[in-house]
Amino acid sequence: EDYSAEHLAGKETTFDITVHEVKAKELPELDDDFALEVGGVDTLDELKKDISSRLGEAEQTRLDQLFRLATLDAAAQKVGVEVPHELAHEHAHQEFHRMIHRFEHQGISQDIYLQSVGKTHDEVVDEAVPSAVAQIKRQAIALAVIAAEGDAVFPTDEELEEAIAPFAAQEKTTVKKAWQRLQNTGQLDLLRRDLAESKAVDLLVERAKEISVDAAKKAGNNSIGVAA
Repeated sequence: EDYSAEHLAGKETTFDITVHEVKAKELPELDDDFALEVGGVDTLDELKKDISSRLGEAEQTRLDQLFRLATLDAAAQKVGVEVPHELAHEHAHQEFHRMIHRFEHQGISQDIYLQSVGKTHDEVVDEAVPSAVAQIKRQAIALAVIAAEGDAVFPTDEELEEAIAPFAAQEKTTVKKAWQRLQNTGQLDLLRRDLAESKAVDLLVERAKEISVDAAKKAGNNSIGVAA
């Protein structure tokens, strides 16, 4: 009854299929040979330690990112940043169409996506408004820090070159040529702004005070463990 394609919902159907092959998953033995083949290490214990280390690093990266977002949210709450509904709705609308544009490159149209989630365009956009509000507030705080700190967060040429290096390596060209290409396409200014925003958030994180979740809740932040 709740099938996403309304013209098929609630109807009976029959599928004719031809089975060409049946496969069964055969897991390898967890031994030193497996460790060498999969992880390039000599023993299974070494492989386990390597996996544990990488999982730990990934989790720490995730927690660091959450703390950065929490810092921005705490700062926005402290200074009372307000976002008009119309602005948040327009931001959510633009983000939706950017997402659809990426999906279309994979052969997924807007209609197919909406059918898959069982929602209308307006429903998807409306549900994204709270996230849009948070994003706008965070950017407003970052931009305010940039305006206040100036050169302290403005990226140097050396920092720009360091950020461009991965692009140059991917394109198999020099940093100088990649710099010129980004400049010609207007992307260098976007990169410069992104780096400035990142440094602004770094500055806030350095000055933020970590507090317990309970203390954050008492202060009115339901999921923030940061005191701005």
